[in-house]
Amino acid sequence: MGAEFIGIIFLIVYTLYTAGIYCANQKAATAAHDTLGEIQKQTILQRQQLGGTLGAVIVIDRDEMPPRIIRGQNGVWEWGLGLKNIRPGTAHNVTAFIQVIKKRLPDQTMIEKPSEFTLNIGDVTTTPDRSRGIRENFPVMLSSNDISRIDNTQEAIYIDGHLSFDNGFEDKSIIQPFCFVWYSVTYKSKHGTTSGTSDSTNTCDEFRTVMPQTLAEKKARAEKD
Repeated sequence: MGAEFIGIIFLIVYTLYTAGIYCANQKAATAAHDTLGEIQKQTILQRQQLGGTLGAVIVIDRDEMPPRIIRGQNGVWEWGLGLKNIRPGTAHNVTAFIQVIKKRLPDQTMIEKPSEFTLNIGDVTTTPDRSRGIRENFPVMLSSNDISRIDNTQEAIYIDGHLSFDNGFEDKSIIQPFCFVWYSVTYKSKHGTTSGTSDSTNTCDEFRTVMPQTLAEKKARAEKD
């Protein structure tokens, strides 16, 4: 009986000892996990801070966007997407996804199905003065009727899409949307005499503000002359 009692006491003590070791190990594992989580958070924060100051930043140069006629190819215009990297870092795997959309003015309704382009640009570095960039070209068909309607502010060309690139610090690709409008204004007198023509490239947000003002000015000039 005494031996059985001692055995039971030993079993209880051993169980309590084992449970204590398990609890201590669990606490140590939880503390290590929490510490690792904090380290990961700090690492991510530091990467984000570095990305905010050193990570590549791509801007679109609208001066490179107006189209150029390709001589010898009837109706084919060469469109340009000008890109600049204004930070020290290199932008990797730069890709542009573009839709070229013809829209009727002033209601801005789509005339035909958009033309779609994917430009695999690759790496975009920065120049010492950060003033120079690159130009990626893509062809767009514009008929003589399109050009006539554009010159008379009856049609505009929308360049809508987004850039995707790795700035060197983020864990996933940066998606940067863009939208531009190319349009032209021909001012005519009430007698049909042309007094001037100008074309412009605005962001879509700018265009929504500028377009009513432009049409109003065009109408006023025609009535005045």
